[in-house]
Amino acid sequence: MRLMSVLATALAALVATFAATVPAFAAWVDHGDDLGRDVPRIAVQGGVDYGALSGSEIDRAGAVAGFEVAVFRPVHGPFALWASFGTGLAEIDGQTTELLDIPVRTDRRSGYVLGDVTATRFRVGTRIDAFRERTWRFRPYATVAWVLSRVKLEVDSVDGLTPRPELRSNESENHGVLTRAGVEYPLFRNVSLDVAGSFEALEIPPASNNVFSIVAGLTLRL
Repeated sequence: MRLMSVLATALAALVATFAATVPAFAAWVDHGDDLGRDVPRIAVQGGVDYGALSGSEIDRAGAVAGFEVAVFRPVHGPFALWASFGTGLAEIDGQTTELLDIPVRTDRRSGYVLGDVTATRFRVGTRIDAFRERTWRFRPYATVAWVLSRVKLEVDSVDGLTPRPELRSNESENHGVLTRAGVEYPLFRNVSLDVAGSFEALEIPPASNNVFSIVAGLTLRL
């Protein structure tokens, strides 16, 4: 938990540092014929996400809803350094045998579990802005990132009874990967609507804990 707080503070520092050092850019870079792209400037993003949490370690979780903030800065051509912090909450309501590799019952039989799970993620990676026709209003992009995740489990009951202490409150930190494809649609001069689809493997192998989500928010170019 302390590590995630430090990383969130570092993300805020990146925004302040990058904003002070980004030079002015032209509006468009030609690539050939009518193809090109807007020269990216440092930008901050904020939005909400909604999706599904799945995997062998988190079973019977419902829809996950949360928010995320991000910053990206151009480094070379279409490539930009991208960093993000996000968190989401999902309810657990169903019959299962294990959660985070902990049996829900001492006899290792399945039990009916009520509780919730919080997935907090810090990501660092690369955003790639696609070439497009000059007349296109939308701006497609893709993102690949390394993920540091913390999954916190809070169990209220198992078969109507108070769970064991090690199951009642437990958490794990792992490394994973994120892939994302999205599109921006300009609303004002420096503000765009941003919609994207993401797949996050919160740990390796990917079958353990996964988050599939749709993210919608705003991007502000500074």
